[in-house]
Amino acid sequence: MTLKFQANITDISDFSQIFHNLSGFEMEIVKEYLEQQKYPGHIPICAEGKRGEGIFLINSGEVKVIKKTPEGAKPLGKLGKGDVFGEISMLANIPYTASVYTATECELTFLSRKNFEVIKEKHTDIAFKIITALAEILAKRLIELNTLLL
Repeated sequence: MTLKFQANITDISDFSQIFHNLSGFEMEIVKEYLEQQKYPGHIPICAEGKRGEGIFLINSGEVKVIKKTPEGAKPLGKLGKGDVFGEISMLANIPYTASVYTATECELTFLSRKNFEVIKEKHTDIAFKIITALAEILAKRLIELNTLLL
């Protein structure tokens, strides 16, 4: 069950990794393309293998990331305020690579694939900054993974 709501967000760039490099003016443009969502605890947000619909930013609460393996579902970790998920699916145009469930009640900001395509068409410079920030997030996650594997 997802509830849409109007958030009173003064500056989303303060808590989101993907908007940290946008100016105030650019952030005002991006806010027009964002949707605020509330989820109760212990429900799925996105399912591994399903078409990725966009990027989720965690405003409050905590989510669990689960990956299917031949041995069964494996927890990959938890994400909280300021974290992002769904970015791999959107950037690579592939299905979600893991399932995400709410661990607690969550408030999320959602940037749909459709709206991001509009941003790319109308505001190329802003889209470039968002893609750069997403690449930084993915690079940090890869470094963390490499460290765990060594």
